[in-house]
Amino acid sequence: MNEPKVEYRDARGLTDVVVAKLLTDDLTTLTYDTPRPLFGVATLSKQTTVNTASKYYDNIAAIVISSEGSDDFTIAGSRISDETLAYILGKTFHEDLGAYSDSEGIAPYCAIGYKSMDTMGREYYTWRYKGRFNVPNEDERTVDDGTDSNGTELKFTGINPVHKFAKDGNKHSKGIRVLATEAKAVVDEFFTKVTTIDDLTPV
Repeated sequence: MNEPKVEYRDARGLTDVVVAKLLTDDLTTLTYDTPRPLFGVATLSKQTTVNTASKYYDNIAAIVISSEGSDDFTIAGSRISDETLAYILGKTFHEDLGAYSDSEGIAPYCAIGYKSMDTMGREYYTWRYKGRFNVPNEDERTVDDGTDSNGTELKFTGINPVHKFAKDGNKHSKGIRVLATEAKAVVDEFFTKVTTIDDLTPV
């Protein structure tokens, strides 16, 4: 039996964030629009809502019950284009006028994908299957003699699709991460479409 080994590595390197609208989500079908670039990414952080409680029987804490909720992403990057902003927020972009209309709309469910790297130089490919974006703050600043500027900070709340995945034992799943540089799965077209665990095949 192989003994597990400790590796000393951290995360350093994040590129190529893409987004695709979720078109169909039911038990048997999961379809998406063609992925498109989101913006030049600087940082991405994720917090998962987890609720845990102990239940007492016979005067002792006998059972721990846990439930996992949504994933809350904060994604910071360059100034996002008005066309892309309309795409992820359900607003209107008038291409013939070059105008973003902050109209009524409901943000569509989307998937996000991105590449990350560890300090060993290994690259990971990730897709998060379903969530909605919002832009909590928009900041503008005047030009001065400094070098400060403002990009965009997005919030993305990720949840489970209705769809269940055969290769996950017919369970729901919020996303997938593949160690791309280990060459255990075919990942050549990982970002040309939203790739799920059921789409992966061994090399």
